[in-house]
Amino acid sequence: MSDILSAAEFLPAHLHLVAGFDCGTEMWQLAQADWIKNPPTRKFSTATHDTDIWLYYRSDGSLVGFGSLGTAQWSNPYPDGPRTLLALIPSLALQRPYWGKPKNDPPKYSHQILADLVGKAVLLGPSLLGLRVHEDNKAAIALYKSFRFVDVPNSKDRGYVRMVLRLR
Repeated sequence: MSDILSAAEFLPAHLHLVAGFDCGTEMWQLAQADWIKNPPTRKFSTATHDTDIWLYYRSDGSLVGFGSLGTAQWSNPYPDGPRTLLALIPSLALQRPYWGKPKNDPPKYSHQILADLVGKAVLLGPSLLGLRVHEDNKAAIALYKSFRFVDVPNSKDRGYVRMVLRLR
């Protein structure tokens, strides 16, 4: 069985597929699970954000996780700096059974999802890709740093920090 994930666009008709999404019990993990069950995007008629979402599956059809991508205006590089259009990952999560897997080749599922989102962000056009991550989510921070995301100075907000990746 292949451990290479495939992505499928997430649409309102697929909400039942994420009804039991479980990505942990920490505050930020619960927030991610809630986010995917009621995504704040135009397609789901719950917000004005123009964000695309993909569900990521193993070859056996198991739902591993999800990732999202849109654009936003952020102050850059400092919170009081000029506003800049960037690609943005509003939310990304893996279900608990898939954390740290697969153990060997191919890359871990988290790496596969992030690599796919980075590739999609390059096609959007902005020169930066941003995201917010909870300061206690050490595994996610390490993942983002392995992709060369860097902290935005003085960007901590209610326990979350901003990180950016230069795409070009």
